[in-house]
Amino acid sequence: MSGGIQMPPAPKPVGKDYQPVFFPKRQGGAGADGGPEEPRTRIVVVGHVDHGKSTLIGRLLADTQSLPDGKIESVEKACREEGMPFEYAFLLDALLEEQAQNITIDTTRIGFRYEGQGFEIIDAPGHREFIKNMVTGAAAAEEAILLIDAKEGLREQTRRHGLLLSLLGVSKVIVAVNKMDLVDWKEDRFRHLEKEIREYLGGLKITPREVVPISAREGSNVKSADMKRLGWWNGPTLLQALLSGVGRQDARKEGPLRLVVQDVYRFDDRRVIAGKLESGKIRVGDSVVFFPDRKSSKIRSIEDWGNPDPVRELGSGRSVAVTLEEQIFVERGHVGSHEQNPPVESRELKARIFWLDTEPLRLQTPVQLRLATQSLEARLVSSLKDRVCLHHSAIPNFSNAVARSFSPKVYVLSMCVGRLNGVSQSVRECSLSGYFSATARPTMPPEDSPTQCTLSMSR
Repeated sequence: MSGGIQMPPAPKPVGKDYQPVFFPKRQGGAGADGGPEEPRTRIVVVGHVDHGKSTLIGRLLADTQSLPDGKIESVEKACREEGMPFEYAFLLDALLEEQAQNITIDTTRIGFRYEGQGFEIIDAPGHREFIKNMVTGAAAAEEAILLIDAKEGLREQTRRHGLLLSLLGVSKVIVAVNKMDLVDWKEDRFRHLEKEIREYLGGLKITPREVVPISAREGSNVKSADMKRLGWWNGPTLLQALLSGVGRQDARKEGPLRLVVQDVYRFDDRRVIAGKLESGKIRVGDSVVFFPDRKSSKIRSIEDWGNPDPVRELGSGRSVAVTLEEQIFVERGHVGSHEQNPPVESRELKARIFWLDTEPLRLQTPVQLRLATQSLEARLVSSLKDRVCLHHSAIPNFSNAVARSFSPKVYVLSMCVGRLNGVSQSVRECSLSGYFSATARPTMPPEDSPTQCTLSMSR
């Protein structure tokens, strides 16, 4: 790779639904030759705007040789033609609007492999106007890299993104203190930021797995250790830290079976129930109870299209499609569990709300609650100092289909994250939005946490 290269021209406009996705070549193993896709650890990269998220991801892709053939060369050539220096962030520049504004506006997903392990990195925007996109990316992640500029330190979006990671239940976090070259690689500056971010995240009940000094631009301590400039550091590189977390599941994932039903499909005489294993394991022969109807049946088969070998068991975090021995009524929004560990059933739950809209959440505001694939309507009826109460109510003109399709009770997972939409009664559309997290036995949050709320679905 030659130096002194520069910014490529803006790409041609693409459709608004276009999402750039790079998947590295596989050297055999899962996913090769048309076989089933290998499992990937999903990681969201978050942090304040311009703290180097896209540069870091570009560096990771280059250092792990995970880019499509000719990608780096084509960007280098475009940079030379424009007479501007090459940046690793240019490898991710795919949208005209993004390049024009020099900010990441999408949640771009990129696959790469390192030491035989598959990863999927989500590049989430740091600009405050695109905070909703960041939430979308973080909600799909199993782990997070929180990036901090060593010179600027913790900024507004650094703290806000940490708060959102806590809200969304992303507890596996690596903090990367980037741009160490801008502070002359000084250990005391790194230690000061390490102490500050550990204290802040600790208040959010997050303990970082690692706090790592790096320079994404220079490539220092990303894949390889930099003993010349970071000789005082005896911890892991960023990629080593990522690799060490593979396979470590939190208690929520290792908990009782929670199969969230997304849809039911008919193939010939079979009914295939598709969903996601939010926690626990499912095996062929297991007896599963589906709520709210409390009907049970044994798992006849676990479908895995493209895999010639029958699947007998799947673990948490996986999408799943199963057939049942006895045909019972199951639909979207239902939750499957083992009989001995049913989901918490309640007409009321407590939640921490992070309200994203500029319009405040007001009393008597009708809202729509979405928890996993459950959906129901509610109304804001009272407010206390630290609590907001939402009661299910039969509001005129609300869809009767929703009332029939979903129980007035909500089925709470061991730790669940949902979406809260404000509804305009005049046009019956969702006009406001926020996110909430709920626990079966909630505790009061710290004073600087999002609002503590009670969501009640009782009639």
